[in-house]
Amino acid sequence: MKTCLITCFLLFSNVAISQSDRRLIKEIDSLNNSAILYYTNNQILESFIAFNKVKKKSDSIQDNYGRAISNLYLGNIYSLMYEYVDAKRSYKTMLQPASAINDNYLLGMSYLNLGKLANQEKSPNEALIYLEKAKKYSVTKAFLSDNNYTLEKKHDLIQQIGIALSEFYINNNYLDKALLSLLHFNTSLDASPRLSYYAKGYHSYLKGLYLLKKEMYSNAIIKFEEALLNLNKSDLSKHTDSDLLFSKIYKHMASAYAFTEDKGIAYLFLLKYNDYHDSYLNTKKDRHEVIDKSKFLIEDYKNEVQIANSEKLYQSQIAKKTKNVNFVMAMALFFLGVALVAIYFNYISKRKLANVLEKRNDQLELDKDEALKSSQLKSKFISNVTHELRTPLYGVVGITSLLLANNNLSNKDSKYLKSLKYSGDYLLRLINEVLEFGKIESDKIELKKVSVELKPLLENIIGSFDYKLKETNNKIHLNMDNRLPKYIMCDNVRLSQVLINLIGNSVKFTSNGDIFVTVIVRNINNDNNNVDLRFEVEDNGTGIPKEKFKSIFDDFSQLENSNLSYKGTGLGLTITKKIIELFESKIELESEYGSGSKFSFNVNFEIDTEGFEKAKNKIIQKKVRSLNNSKILIAEDNKINQIVTKNLLEKANYYCEIVENGVEAIDTLKNKPFDLILMDINMPVMGGIEATNLIREFNSNIPILALTAADIEDFKENEKYISFNGLITKPFDNYEFFQLIESNIQHSKKGTLFQRSGVKRLSV
Repeated sequence: MKTCLITCFLLFSNVAISQSDRRLIKEIDSLNNSAILYYTNNQILESFIAFNKVKKKSDSIQDNYGRAISNLYLGNIYSLMYEYVDAKRSYKTMLQPASAINDNYLLGMSYLNLGKLANQEKSPNEALIYLEKAKKYSVTKAFLSDNNYTLEKKHDLIQQIGIALSEFYINNNYLDKALLSLLHFNTSLDASPRLSYYAKGYHSYLKGLYLLKKEMYSNAIIKFEEALLNLNKSDLSKHTDSDLLFSKIYKHMASAYAFTEDKGIAYLFLLKYNDYHDSYLNTKKDRHEVIDKSKFLIEDYKNEVQIANSEKLYQSQIAKKTKNVNFVMAMALFFLGVALVAIYFNYISKRKLANVLEKRNDQLELDKDEALKSSQLKSKFISNVTHELRTPLYGVVGITSLLLANNNLSNKDSKYLKSLKYSGDYLLRLINEVLEFGKIESDKIELKKVSVELKPLLENIIGSFDYKLKETNNKIHLNMDNRLPKYIMCDNVRLSQVLINLIGNSVKFTSNGDIFVTVIVRNINNDNNNVDLRFEVEDNGTGIPKEKFKSIFDDFSQLENSNLSYKGTGLGLTITKKIIELFESKIELESEYGSGSKFSFNVNFEIDTEGFEKAKNKIIQKKVRSLNNSKILIAEDNKINQIVTKNLLEKANYYCEIVENGVEAIDTLKNKPFDLILMDINMPVMGGIEATNLIREFNSNIPILALTAADIEDFKENEKYISFNGLITKPFDNYEFFQLIESNIQHSKKGTLFQRSGVKRLSV
């Protein structure tokens, strides 16, 4: 039952809709007829209004025939008013509905009018395209099946297209095509069931014009006379431009007679040309007045329509806005209710979550405090361990160096001491590598620029491997380019560190072999006194498999090998790679497993042109130290370190006195004058920091250098060390050690006020 009701409802709806459409189509047809009648009677405004109504109603129900007809006549009206842009738009608009209903007459008319417009706008190529398309639609067989038009209309369209196309060819001097078009035009005239004298007359005129162009003047005159005869038989009232056609014929007849040298007749026809031309101009003037009046009325109508549409649109927008506002308010109220419910449940949920988070935050605070304590403990532990390791190492390395300086040692004792020094140096390098890695990772390393004599530096680095070379039965070959500058500006500590790591790596993985250390000058830039150097360390040891090329530079990485004698932290190459990157370069590796390896890198250095003077100053400083009578107070609690430091200073002719804590240092300084204090940081009773701060209360000028085995990385920034003039980390480089001491003493003697200097990081 339900299905039957729905079916009946749908059928009723379809019937109602179809009846409504049929009524509207009848209304459109009636309006069309009225509009065409208005157009025929030159009632332009009424025609324009009627066709716009037809267009609007046809658009509402997709009536393609009504849309095509209305656009065709609207295009004609715009053409009359010389509004060619609107006319062209209307003709093009009618193409789609005309194609939809396969109406070849309307398609032909549309392309014919578009061709005429293009010809008036002086676009011959475009005009020809449109006219050819119009011809195609006028001769198609499908045209014969159209029931809406009589055969006479078809021939009328063919004649119009034939006239337009033939005239186009003649005027544009396509005479061969013009002849073919005229022949086709003649055929269509013969096939017409009802001959049009006007069309015959126009055809004869075009033949005469063609013959005139071909300079066949007598034949042209015959055709022009034939044209006049046919035109006089036609109903000229139907053709508004007949005066124009007569004027053209008389003008061309005058030209033809002039060429045949019959001047008298030519003059008579010229007079007739003037009469018809004047008549055409008067008719055109009257038509212009009608057109101008119609144009004014149409513009007035358009404005009224636009105002009405604007008001209607405005009312529509207001209604739409009101509707939208009501809808928005309803939706807002709905969502507000939903939001309130959601907020309530969210509040309940958040209360539960807040309780959980509060408990977790309390736990996190506890965990954070524990982690902070752990981190502080770790930092303190590393600092203490570093200090505790370096302090005895300072003694081991220092005393060993002092003993090796003794020329009375036997070869056996010298060998044992060298072994001891090598072990101490090796252990020190392990400690430094771990600390160095942490500094590089935190970007705390900055390269220094000091004057370096390259050859002695390289020879000393290689000399430090004497013991290990004897142990592994290897030989090192140093190859230096003859063009090497004597002095360069660089960070000799970092450069030495890189070369020691690379050479040490080769020594470690080579037995009974050769190691080649090569320094090549790649380029010397004379403009800014720079030099590009290439360093290569090559060996014929075990080599490195290609799949390990990247991994060997990873942290704590070592080659897996059955030989368990390879010792170290696994950080040497990692540190080397990162230091080379600080030099704005990159490390290169060439190796084949079993055939040795070659590590190389390129660095640009500034040439030190004043290096010779600086070397001379070092010799002078050494001589000054030999005459030295400066007094240095050493605050140090470690007995071995006391011995090493005192012996080192006394050999340089400094007077030294030792105290074991900060309290003794203060008391001694109050009773005796000193030129400089070497203050250990960690001491019993009173540490070096507290002692230094108390000394500054009564003596602000005496240089105080922190001498410590601890790795104090934040010396520059930390306010705890503000009272110190500098830092010396044990073990240290002897030359730099004395240089820092002497420069501070000289500043003090010149009366320079106390000012803390930067960190002087000295190491082996």
